[in-house]
Amino acid sequence: MQADSETLGPIADRDTDPADAATAPEPIAEGLSLLGGSVTIDERLSWYPAAEAGHHLPFNSYLLADAGSLLLLEGGVPAVFPAIAAQLGRLARAGQGPTRLAVTRNEPDCVANIPDLVRLTGLRTVHSPGLLNTLQFFAADTEALREGSFLDTATELQMLDFGVECARVAPGDTVPVSARRRLEAIQAPLRVLPTVWYHDRVSRTLFCSDSFTDETAATPGQRLLSDVAPHDALVARCLENFALKFDWLARSRLAPIIDQVEAIFDRHDIEVLAPSRGLVIRGAAAVRAKQSAMLAALRRLEARH
Repeated sequence: MQADSETLGPIADRDTDPADAATAPEPIAEGLSLLGGSVTIDERLSWYPAAEAGHHLPFNSYLLADAGSLLLLEGGVPAVFPAIAAQLGRLARAGQGPTRLAVTRNEPDCVANIPDLVRLTGLRTVHSPGLLNTLQFFAADTEALREGSFLDTATELQMLDFGVECARVAPGDTVPVSARRRLEAIQAPLRVLPTVWYHDRVSRTLFCSDSFTDETAATPGQRLLSDVAPHDALVARCLENFALKFDWLARSRLAPIIDQVEAIFDRHDIEVLAPSRGLVIRGAAAVRAKQSAMLAALRRLEARH
């Protein structure tokens, strides 16, 4: 298969730790591999209740491959970058890795590894949502940008000088994986900052950012989950997750959000929930169970008003 030189760059030589190399990339679906690694949950991870201490939280990146093209989705956190680098090395096509990254949010757990990815693969383009953050959609006229005040342009100039193009993604846009395969950007119903979800029709995967992130692992090697808990337990877990991450839900009218969640799952074929952290949910039955629990939790909060 002829490689797409616009999406591939040489993997830089680097020292590897055997422990990093032991974390193998995990196939999820057609042309989709799970990268990243896990950290032990402790008091530093405020998104999870004290009862989860000692469990393992996966930080997930995903590699989509099609027709000789590669796209990395979610950059991950520095703690798991050595594993990502080793995994990309194992998946590289003739020593070449992805030069494009798509992120669902411009927050550290999605973008903090960009400098290391530039050094590793020659990353050139980041597809990202939203403004007012370090991955802004920059003006094409860089000279005009440089004439502005330093306070207004410092972040933009740093990114331009770093050689990374930031391509803004809005809901309804598509991000190419290859000439024949694209990700659909969807407005995330649950969000704190600008967030999109992505749907991949080929692998039937919803990349759901910081939603559906409440499943953790008993062992560091577990990354996928297909046998979920009973409905009532899933609802309780959703409510706990909402209280820690989306506390504004308890004070909000949720009917529009409920409608949005239902519409997304009605309109898309989804057999994999791929969050930026937490276990990946695989299998149509497991996905339906998680969706049903989320909707039940939202309706329970809505009923309090």
